[in-house]
Amino acid sequence: MNADESQEILRITGPNMCSFNWCCNCCADKIFDLETPDRQLVGTIRKMEWTVPIDLDAKAKGTLLGATFLIDFLAFENNQNQQKS
Repeated sequence: MNADESQEILRITGPNMCSFNWCCNCCADKIFDLETPDRQLVGTIRKMEWTVPIDLDAKAKGTLLGATFLIDFLAFENNQNQQKS
């Protein structure tokens, strides 16, 4: 919706959630479609699942999570900022 909630701007539709009656492949990528109000696809938002070894030390998991944010910034965020200047 726009700021005063008088007009629909974009619509996000996503995959069905899990149910105990059927398997939805919970480990698969989660893809959400970004559509205009007249249902034209204009983009996607993707949530990819990733795992770490269950017996990995908590400090190592924290370091891995921090490295993930750093890689995201250096490879994507920082690159976009440099292109704008």
